[in-house]
Amino acid sequence: MSGDVRASRRLKHKYKRLFTKLEYLYSELDYHKEEHGYRKQEFQEAFLEFCDDHGYDCSTRKVIETYEQKQTDPYKVRLDDQEQQEIIEDLFDEPDEDDSERDLKNLYKKIAVQTHPDKLMFEEIEAIKEKKKRLFLEAKEALEQENFYRMSQIASELGLELPEPNDQQLKWMRTEKKKIEKVLEGITQTFEWVYGEENQSAPKINLFYRYVDIIGCVKLEKEG
Repeated sequence: MSGDVRASRRLKHKYKRLFTKLEYLYSELDYHKEEHGYRKQEFQEAFLEFCDDHGYDCSTRKVIETYEQKQTDPYKVRLDDQEQQEIIEDLFDEPDEDDSERDLKNLYKKIAVQTHPDKLMFEEIEAIKEKKKRLFLEAKEALEQENFYRMSQIASELGLELPEPNDQQLKWMRTEKKKIEKVLEGITQTFEWVYGEENQSAPKINLFYRYVDIIGCVKLEKEG
């Protein structure tokens, strides 16, 4: 087997394996996003009850400002230099970003031919029209974010042929994988997520004491 054929086979294997991992991670992300919403509500309700029971005022301007300063959005992540270097460590060749961007844009154009709202004027089935409108918007977002995985999913759903795997596609997909992993990690480190865990070694009330300390809630003096 020639070196080029072997390298191509290995690249396709990495691509397929990475695609499968991303399918799993996106499934995990969907679950965590939905569950996080429930836990936020539960945490907030329990926290307000804690403040009433233990005499804390968290409504002062200073507390609100501190809260806003200390808030971190687990859904917004950036990769540091080391993480970016790890993404490209074992790629076969230096990714050709220009060629791959053309692949990404061409794939988007093929999707747009079937899904752009202007192309759906004569589509009589409303469900199909709405689905294609949604896919068009998702493809547009995938293009802006260089999310090759999502673009490929949409193209496959529409029965479109995908371009041959290359190193730049691997780089994009690895970047997406790392970002999702960081989002998942960030979600599971929030107070509301930890509060919602069933098996905890420490009492849940300890989380509230830490929380009021972090955001600077005022301990009220007892009357009388």
